[in-house]
Amino acid sequence: MTKYNLHLFYENGEGYKIIGIKEGLDVMDYISKKYDRLLDSNRGSIEVSDHDDLRPYIMVNDYYDLTWEEKQTWEEDE
Repeated sequence: MTKYNLHLFYENGEGYKIIGIKEGLDVMDYISKKYDRLLDSNRGSIEVSDHDDLRPYIMVNDYYDLTWEEKQTWEEDE
């Protein structure tokens, strides 16, 4: 099994997303340091059956809706 750690980030111009990064890799190597914001690097983990060509990252949710509590923490005042 391959373990992916889950991270919530804001992709500038695209919205909130959850990405899985293979255990032992740095999430900052897979999101834009200049344009994206890492919001939560502790969203749990998932395990995927081993396969020869598993990517170092997987997009788990590319249209994530923040909860009310998350909005209070991470959305900027308009």
